Amino acid sequence: VKLTPKAMDRAHKIEPFEQSPAQAPIS
Repeated sequence: VKLTPKAMDRAHKIEPFEQSPAQAPIS
């Protein structure tokens, strides 16, 4: 999985994704 700067920024705002990778906006 490649994280684009935009995706990473989104991931940082959606921290719960860190605890549940399955719910990450980008899979």
